[in-house]
Amino acid sequence: MKDQMETTVEACHFNSFRGHMMGQPILGIRENIRRITQEMVKEYHATNYIGPNIVVAGAGAIDHDQLAELAEKHFGFLPTKAPTGIENRNINKPDFTPSILSMNDVELPNINLGICYEGPGWFNPDYYPFLVLQRIMGEYNKDTYSGVHLDSPQKQFNTLNQYLRQFEELDLQKTVYTPYSDTGLFGSYFHGSPKLVPQLMALLPMVLCEYSEYLNEFEVYRAKNRLYNELLQHETGNDIVQSIGNQIVYLDRRVPRSEIARRVSNIDSKVLNKVAFKWFFDQDMSVVLWGPQEGTLGGSTHNRHTKRSPLGWNESA
Repeated sequence: MKDQMETTVEACHFNSFRGHMMGQPILGIRENIRRITQEMVKEYHATNYIGPNIVVAGAGAIDHDQLAELAEKHFGFLPTKAPTGIENRNINKPDFTPSILSMNDVELPNINLGICYEGPGWFNPDYYPFLVLQRIMGEYNKDTYSGVHLDSPQKQFNTLNQYLRQFEELDLQKTVYTPYSDTGLFGSYFHGSPKLVPQLMALLPMVLCEYSEYLNEFEVYRAKNRLYNELLQHETGNDIVQSIGNQIVYLDRRVPRSEIARRVSNIDSKVLNKVAFKWFFDQDMSVVLWGPQEGTLGGSTHNRHTKRSPLGWNESA
């Protein structure tokens, strides 16, 4: 299941950022790998393996002066910029390309469905509200969320779960948010019966548009608490240095957990309403289907001339 989700999310990147490096598979494709030459590898190394692109982070009982000395010894010789005459490709912001990508595979028993919108990047002020939105929508697993006595906070339904639990043939839903320096991808992954595709493609935009008008305060409270707990769980050296590395690369500074918690604490339902309206209301989406395709898009709202919004049915341009 995890491999199917990763493949679907990777296909969502391709479908959402066509024509840009962001949309290419992380490990590449066989045809491209066969075309790689020694000169290509040397050019890539000379362009990207430079001082400004490298972060040396340490966590735990480490002497700062010793770490700085070792970093200077082993990395101080690296150039500060790429050699003259070498083109640095794909530095422009990728354009979001809403479309449908259908990958027919009749050997799979169920459909893998990815529905994504363009989201904010690391530098965008909406980055932290999106972290809360991601945890509000959370995930749905039929085996976990189908019991009668759901007294655990992890098993309390959110708005999306209340709809999804009506679909007995839906196995899994997971919210995905992947931010980058100047853009991001936000959406949901679904795994279940192919006949649910039209309902799911109508349901997710409806719920996201509903968030632009109303959000249950209990859902916001639970989502923020979940984010606080995740911050407290960053205890291992690997978790800490990975967090530091990402922040230095994208933000050019260290963001302490106290600052993240303070920013999250200032997010309320009104802030989330504005963010949902800005990014989801009447916005096009990128859709990926992988699995048996028969009858999946016949009654989809993606093929209709109207779009569902909290204000009713609006004519599409």
